[in-house]
Amino acid sequence: CGDIQALTGGGGFHYVFAYPQGVTIKSKAGNVAANIDTRADNGYIIEPSNHISGNSYQWEGSSDPLDGIPLPEMPQWLIDELKESDRPMNLLPAGDGTFYSGSEWDCMADTQKADLLDALNHCPNELRDDWLHTGMAIHSMDSGETGFNMWSQWSQSSPRFDAEDQARVWFSFKNKQNQKNKESLFFEARKRGWESISEQQQPIIMLPSPVQAQPVPLTPEAAAIVHEVNNSLQYDPDSYKNNFIKIEFDFPQECNVLNQIAEIINASCSCITIAATTQATLALASLMASRKYLTPYGSPCHLYLGVANTGLGDVSELRETSRVVSEILNECGLNNMIRESRITSTQALYKMLVQSPASLYVCDDIAEMITTAGRQNSAGGLDVVLNTITGIYNKDFVQLDSHTDVGMRKDELANFNSSDADDDRPKIRKPALSMLALLADGDLPIFSKAKEVSRGSTPQFLLAICDPDDFKLKEKTKLVLTEEVIESLYRVRGFTRNNGKLEKSLKDIFNDLAGLIPHLTEVEFKDNIEEYDKMIDSVITNERYQRTYRACARENMRRLMTVLAAFSNDGKHVATKPIMDWCAQYIVKHLKRLIDRLSVVSSEDGVLDVRG
Repeated sequence: CGDIQALTGGGGFHYVFAYPQGVTIKSKAGNVAANIDTRADNGYIIEPSNHISGNSYQWEGSSDPLDGIPLPEMPQWLIDELKESDRPMNLLPAGDGTFYSGSEWDCMADTQKADLLDALNHCPNELRDDWLHTGMAIHSMDSGETGFNMWSQWSQSSPRFDAEDQARVWFSFKNKQNQKNKESLFFEARKRGWESISEQQQPIIMLPSPVQAQPVPLTPEAAAIVHEVNNSLQYDPDSYKNNFIKIEFDFPQECNVLNQIAEIINASCSCITIAATTQATLALASLMASRKYLTPYGSPCHLYLGVANTGLGDVSELRETSRVVSEILNECGLNNMIRESRITSTQALYKMLVQSPASLYVCDDIAEMITTAGRQNSAGGLDVVLNTITGIYNKDFVQLDSHTDVGMRKDELANFNSSDADDDRPKIRKPALSMLALLADGDLPIFSKAKEVSRGSTPQFLLAICDPDDFKLKEKTKLVLTEEVIESLYRVRGFTRNNGKLEKSLKDIFNDLAGLIPHLTEVEFKDNIEEYDKMIDSVITNERYQRTYRACARENMRRLMTVLAAFSNDGKHVATKPIMDWCAQYIVKHLKRLIDRLSVVSSEDGVLDVRG
C-alpha cells in the first residue's frame, strides 16, 4: 500500500504518505473501512513509542524516514475517499436549487434525533465533568439556540443547575467544540443500558422539541451571552468596549508629584495609554514607599501591578512605560532597585532581595512563565519561582539556610547583619518586592488559569485592562526629570543630597540591609475604611470570585492608600479622605472591569476564551 510502514504495539500497521496538495484531510476513525483510522489535520502518531500492551511502535526495517526514505504520494482513490467535500458541510436543500447553512442537528433524520434525545435522558449530570462533556457534545452538533436550549433543558434535572453558569460555560465551548461529539453521548448512554429506539424496532416517538423548553430566568450578563449565542455572532474583541467604565482621572491634588511623574512618562513614550501610564507611576511610587511605610493594619505597601493590552495589541505597546520607569531610577542613581530580566530561580530572586530588599520586578513575559511552569515538574523550576513570588507578597521574612541559597560566597554576606544573635543563618527581613507585569489581551487566558487563581497570584495583582480607545501615538521626547520629582522620590525613600550628590544616612543604610528589621512609618487613615470595603463588596457579587478576589482587593486598597499618603504634598504621611476616595474608586473601577470580563468569558477551567 505504501513504502513507509510502521508496526504498531497492538499488532497493526501505520502507512505514511505525503500530504496531498489542494485538498483538506481530517483525522477520522473508520472513515475508509471498519478499524481503519486516518491521522492528518488535528492528529498525529508517535514513532517510536510504547504501547499499553508493553510492545513498541517502531518503523519497519526498510521504512525509517530518518534513513532518507522519501514519503510516497497518496493514491488518488484514497484521496477521493478521505478529502473534505468542496461544498461546506451541513448544507440543507432550500427547494429552489440552492442550499442554506444548517447545523449537524438540522441535518439529522428524525430517527437520529429521536435516538439522541432518548440517549440524552440516560446521560448523567450529577458531576460537573459529565455535565461539561455533554454540553460540549451538544455544542458540536448545534452551537445556536436549539443546542443551548437542549442542554439547558437537560441540565435542569440536576440539583446544581445554575442558569448564569450555564450560559457562561456554553459561550466558552467555542474553543472546545471538537473535544466531544454526539457519538460520545451515545457511548455514555449505552454504558448505562440505553438501547436505540430503531434497534428496538419500536415506533418512533419524537420527544418535545428542546426549542420549546420553558425559558430559564437569567441575569442581564447571562442574557447578553445567550443573545450573542442565539444570533450566531462571532466574538469581536472590541465588542465590549462600549460597556467599559471610562477610567480617566488624575491623582489627587495632594499627590501632585505623581501627576508630574505621569506626565514625564507620557512625554517620553511614543505609544501611551492612561492605564499603562498610571500603573507605571504607581509601580515607581510603591517601590519608593516599600520597606519604609506600613498601613495602619501592619501590612507593607509594595504592590503587584499589571497592565493588560486589548484587541490585537501585544506587550510591545506597553514596554515603553516600563522603560521610562527604569530610566527614572537610573537618573536618580537607584537603578539597582529594578530587575527587568526574567527571574528563573529562587536563588536569583533571593539574591536580588539581599542586594536590594526593596526591588521592582518588571515582567513582560509572565504569561510565558506560567505556561512554561505548567510544563515543568511542579517540584522545581518556574513553578517554585511563581510560588515564592506569591508568598513574598505577605511574608514578614524569608529564611535562608546558607549563602548558597542566594548564589553568593559567604564572605559576600559578611555585612548581611542578621538580627538574630543566636541564629547565624541569613534572613531577608521585610522583603518588599513590587511588580509591574505586562500582558497582551491573549495572555489573559493563561494569567487567569484556575491554578493561578488558587495559588493566589492572580488575585494579588491590581490589574488594569486598557481601554480599547485609549491608545495614542505621538512623538516622544528625551526624559527630563524636574527637581521637584527627584526631591520627592528621595524624600519618600529617605535619601538626602549634598551638592547634588546622593548621600545615605545611617537610617537609610539600616533600611537597606536585608538582614535587619527596618524602621517603618505607619500611615494614618482619616476616614472609616469599612465604608470603602463595602464599595469592593458591591462589585464582587459573583460567589465564584468573592473568596479569592475580595480579600486581595481590600489589601491592595489599603496598600495603595498608604503609597499615596507617602507622596502627599505636606509630608505628614496621612491618607486623607480625598486620597482614600481616589484609591477606592481606582480599585473598584478596575476590579469591576476585570470581574465583568471574567464573568462573561471565563471558561470552566478558569481559562479565558481567547476570542472573549
